[in-house]
Amino acid sequence: MRQELLDASEYSENPEAFIAGAQWMERFLNPLPEDIHLSADDYSVSFQGNKVFLVNKEFKLAKYLYNNMGRVVPREEILNNVWPDVCVLDRTIDVHINKIRSKISIAPIRTVKSVGYIWDKYES
Repeated sequence: MRQELLDASEYSENPEAFIAGAQWMERFLNPLPEDIHLSADDYSVSFQGNKVFLVNKEFKLAKYLYNNMGRVVPREEILNNVWPDVCVLDRTIDVHINKIRSKISIAPIRTVKSVGYIWDKYES
């Protein structure tokens, strides 16, 4: 729990309810990685009762980042593992990341400028 929230709870009439609400909000905004399930059977991603389908490369990219959760994955590594033996531009990764983000609204994929991408772990 963030210290700012704990400090703010001192000004609430019901600190326990305030903290519980803040924890719920943080959990909602930052879902646990277990809340997102990738299925290679049908190239789908399930989250919060939703199921969306990704195309081949979107799924491979999402799965690669998910399997390397918590680690910044450099662009070169992504290209070598998701697009092996194919010559593609760096922008290809950006386009696919944007498509994944638009389909999976809660995907915790963060851009690390000039380096690559990271599928963030849930921070409590």
